[in-house]
Amino acid sequence: MPLRPSHMRRFRTMALEHAGLDIPPDKEELVSSRVLRHMQQLGIEDPSAYIELLEDPAQVGPRQGFINSFTTNFTQFFRELEHFKRLAAHLRHLPATRAPRIWCAASSTGEEPWSLAIIAHEVLGGGRDLRILATDIDTEALKTARRGYYLQAPKQVPRRLLERHFVRAGEGWQVGEHLRASVRFGRLNLDAPPYPMRGPFDAIFCRNVMIYFNRDTQKKIIREVERLLRADGLFFVGNSEGIQGLSNRLQTAAPSIYRLAASARRAA
Repeated sequence: MPLRPSHMRRFRTMALEHAGLDIPPDKEELVSSRVLRHMQQLGIEDPSAYIELLEDPAQVGPRQGFINSFTTNFTQFFRELEHFKRLAAHLRHLPATRAPRIWCAASSTGEEPWSLAIIAHEVLGGGRDLRILATDIDTEALKTARRGYYLQAPKQVPRRLLERHFVRAGEGWQVGEHLRASVRFGRLNLDAPPYPMRGPFDAIFCRNVMIYFNRDTQKKIIREVERLLRADGLFFVGNSEGIQGLSNRLQTAAPSIYRLAASARRAA
């Protein structure tokens, strides 16, 4: 049975309601392809029956599968490299007695949080109580991220870092145990504050995800970042993103990098 305009509108509404994903009306081809693929996986041919299933409060699994189908998981190690250089400089200046805390808010399939762990271990060594929280709404992406196994050697990782922080495992490369001990993964819907973690974080990476949300959801995220960021911490967004008009507490430290304003630090 073909997808009608009423079906498409409902799918877009559900993506917004359950994940904060703001899919514009001109993305019908994207909506159609992803919905039909998920329907095929479930063995459902009738779109109305599919919608009824997703709207059943008891059907958590199919609804999560629907959300997973709409997430974008393009990522790579050390993407937007300048951010990692800035993080390294920031970590070097932390008090030696501090236990560094980093939050990766859109971990996807793991390349970003593992990159953060590599940088932190390179800068801090192995003696610090380093903790990195990596979250995402996509449960399938999180499974890949937790596994930390990559069939091909990540080309963005220099050879010396690859050999130091990965081990050969069969045909591929496995993230080393010292990195795995530093990173904890969990599912989080950025559109559902307050977030369960306490903070404060020395750095928060929320990169290349804000563009998928509308203004209201972006404001929710920024309020939580302001709550969870340490007074001297850094907040990173994607190079194509910005937070203009979303916060009067976060000020630009460098392109796509922010820190709490001095007045906000005093208030904290």
